[in-house]
Amino acid sequence: MNNSAFIVLVLASTILGADAQSAKTPISASKPGSAADEYDLSESELNTLGYQLLYGEKNPPGAVQIFTLNSQEHASSSNAFDSLAEAYQVAGDKELARTNYKNALEIDPANVHARTMLTQLGN
Repeated sequence: MNNSAFIVLVLASTILGADAQSAKTPISASKPGSAADEYDLSESELNTLGYQLLYGEKNPPGAVQIFTLNSQEHASSSNAFDSLAEAYQVAGDKELARTNYKNALEIDPANVHARTMLTQLGN
């Protein structure tokens, strides 16, 4: 198992075994300059984990935490904000969903999913 897969498993088991806030320790351990700075919290790995939490585990709060991390780590990614918006939407927070779909569109005006969802949410 590579280091990236390991940190994602640690994050998932921490969230599933306790709560999303408890994931901050392994997340901070993966920051540059730490003992574990070889970990790559890639956008796709975090996104996959977020969707597993959102739909597979029915854990929207955990998904929001992971997607928030993803949007912080990959702030130029329209997809990261689109996924965060979707998690907020599933969690019932339409205002934060709108905000993050708008963020996704600012980064990539061609993001069809974000535009469609904003229309459905009443922009």
